[in-house]
Amino acid sequence: GTVQNGGGTNRIDMGGVRQAYEEKQQRMQQEDEEEAGRTRTPEQWNEILAKKDMESQSRIAALEAQVEEMMLALKEKDEGNKESQRSVEKQRKRVRRAQSSLDGEEAEEHRAYASEVMWQQFQSLLSNDGGISRLTIYNDKWHENHEDAARLLWGYESYDEAKLYVDAYFPGEVEVIDDPSLHITMSKDGELKLPPLSLFERCMLCRIFFHAFTNQQIIGLIVDRHRTWIGKILKEWAPKWANVGMDLSCLDITSDYLFVEVPNKNIDLGKAKLVFVDGKDWLICPKGNDNAVAKCTYSSKTEKDSARCLTFSTASGLVFEWSPLFGGRAGERKIVEFMGSLGPVNAPLEEWEDIATKDPLTPADDTFWSVLTDVLTAAEFDTVLKQLEEGAPLVVNGLL
Repeated sequence: GTVQNGGGTNRIDMGGVRQAYEEKQQRMQQEDEEEAGRTRTPEQWNEILAKKDMESQSRIAALEAQVEEMMLALKEKDEGNKESQRSVEKQRKRVRRAQSSLDGEEAEEHRAYASEVMWQQFQSLLSNDGGISRLTIYNDKWHENHEDAARLLWGYESYDEAKLYVDAYFPGEVEVIDDPSLHITMSKDGELKLPPLSLFERCMLCRIFFHAFTNQQIIGLIVDRHRTWIGKILKEWAPKWANVGMDLSCLDITSDYLFVEVPNKNIDLGKAKLVFVDGKDWLICPKGNDNAVAKCTYSSKTEKDSARCLTFSTASGLVFEWSPLFGGRAGERKIVEFMGSLGPVNAPLEEWEDIATKDPLTPADDTFWSVLTDVLTAAEFDTVLKQLEEGAPLVVNGLL
C-alpha cells in the first residue's frame, strides 16, 4: 500500500489517494444529480416517481414470493423436524430401556458376583476361625483345619472315617454327605435360613452326647435347639447306637484266632495266651422300698446301687463278648461261670456261604474275604466249625 522513491525517504499512501478519489467522484455525482433536479419539470418528476414505484412494487412482489417460498420450506422443514424429533425421542426411549435393562443385568451380575465372593469369604472364615456349630462340625474344610475335632467329638480319627462308619452302621437310612451349609436358603424378607436337622446331624449329635459331653443344653446351643428337642433326638438314636455297639461287641471267633492274634510284645514277655475279663458297674436308681433289691444291687466299687456287666476281650483289646446286666452284688467269678455254662453260640454262617458268587453285581471269580482270611484258610475254617459242632474244647472261659 506504499511506494518508495529512489532515495527511500518519502513514502506515498496509495490507500489514502484512492479513498480521496472516490469521495471526489461521489461529490461530483451528487452535484450533477442536484443540478439535474433543479432543471427537471414536474412531468419528468412524475415519470421518475412512477418508475420508482413500479420498481418498488416488483421488488415487493419478488420479496413476497421469496417469503412465501421460505415459509413453505420452513413449514416442511418444521414438519420434518417434528418427525425427526419423534423418531429421535423413540430412539432415545429404546436406548433408555436398553440401558436400564443392561444396568439392571449388570447390577444383578455384580450382586450375584458380590454374593458369591462374600459367601466364599464367609466359608473360608468359618473353616479357619469358626467354632463348634452346625456350619462347622459337618464341614469337610473345617475338619481339615481342625484334625482333632472328629476324635474329640465322636471318637474317630478323622471326619472321613466317621462318615464311613456311619454309612456302614446305618446303610440306606442316613445320607452322610449332608453339609447344612450347602442348603442355606433365603426367605422372602431376605433372611438366611438353615435347613432342618437332617438324619445325619441327629445321628452324630447323639454320638456327641455319649462321647464328648452328656449335657443336652450344650448340644442344644450348638444346633440352636431347645433341650427338650435334643431329648427327642436321643430317644430316637440312642437305641440305634446301642444296637450297633452290641453287634460290634459280640463276635464269633475261635481259639486259634485268639492265639494268633496275641501281640508280639506279650509273646516276648512270656505272658500266657489269655482272654481279658473286665467288669464295669453302672449306677442305677435306688429302690429304697425293697430291701432285697437294694441288697442285690449294692456295689462295693461304687458304694451305691449299681448294675454289673462283664466284657471279654482279646489280648489286643478287641471286645468280642459281653454279659447281661446283673445286680452290683454279683461276683465277677460267678458271672464268668454263668457265661461259660451257656455253651457255644455261633452266628448263622451258612447265610454267608458263596455270598460273593450270588451277588449279581460281583464277578463270579471273586473270592469271599473276611477278617480271618490272613489267619485261616477256608478249609481250616470249615474244620474249626465242625469241631465246634462236635463240642471240641474251646477257650478257658467256655464262651465259644
